[in-house]
Amino acid sequence: MYKRNETNTINKKIKNQPKVDFYLLLITMNHVFSSNSNSNRLPANSETRTIKSQIYKGKFINGKLQGYGIKYRRNGTKMYEGTFENGIYHGEGIYYWGNGNTEMYKGMWTKGKRSGKGIEKNRNGKVTYEGNYQNDKEHGEGILYRKDGRKMYEGSFLRGEEHGFGTRYYKGETRNKVEYKGNWNGGSITGNGIKYRRNGTKMYEGTFEKNVIVKGKLYFPNGKTVQYEGTFKYGLPDGEGTKYNSNGTERYKGEFKNGKYNGTGTLTNNNIGYITGMFKKGALNLNDENVRAALNALPPGVYRKFLKGGRNYLNGQRRALERGLNK
Repeated sequence: MYKRNETNTINKKIKNQPKVDFYLLLITMNHVFSSNSNSNRLPANSETRTIKSQIYKGKFINGKLQGYGIKYRRNGTKMYEGTFENGIYHGEGIYYWGNGNTEMYKGMWTKGKRSGKGIEKNRNGKVTYEGNYQNDKEHGEGILYRKDGRKMYEGSFLRGEEHGFGTRYYKGETRNKVEYKGNWNGGSITGNGIKYRRNGTKMYEGTFEKNVIVKGKLYFPNGKTVQYEGTFKYGLPDGEGTKYNSNGTERYKGEFKNGKYNGTGTLTNNNIGYITGMFKKGALNLNDENVRAALNALPPGVYRKFLKGGRNYLNGQRRALERGLNK
């Protein structure tokens, strides 16, 4: 669901290492290596070699770099610095951006791929991800960061995607504010969880599928009193459910469609009584015999008051739902 362009760029750069013609570089190799090498860590018997169009410095065994070494780009900047096994990244090491100074990835490697604990950074040196890797992808527990350095997601990953239990944070806040906390599947909000408003109060609680709630509760802005409980579609009541007043008493119980009373249901006015019948697009269906009979049975002067109260309350509910959905 949530694209990570910086991370995707890093993956491509690490996998698509350039194959270049180094004949121009050979003229200045001594200068390049003397200025970029970490002489304190390189073995005493280090060598400089070109292997398959790549420049390496370190200790070679059977023609392959073993232990600590450095790999360089054509322009002389460092590409990788760390441990090797049979000529490939293995163990602890650092992969650099093109300038050779800013770390792109620092952490553990297994057979040329990021595996174990590590940290990714963007071109400006800010951390974009820290946590566990497996087979060159985020895997296990980790934290994703936005470009401004604030958290985007914290939790479990599976093969590069949010999966399992995790927390999503709002964008554009001065501090990390929780947007959602709960289960994920394949990079999307799926399973049981809680969606929060920016002020920290609960908005939705229940079961989500592909980032939207499908069954559960909608709360009033205080985050404590349930406003609606039932099934949802696109974040609005749809199907069977119950609408509550702000004092917790039942307002309507029955069928909904697109956030409106629609189908068979019971509308309750605590000061007057209740009406059971057919509703259509949020209003009582006056063509329904049961509705007409119930309305005729109301005390004189109550008919219009009952309908007006129900309709106004419903309109307010729908507007609140739409505002919440668009936040």
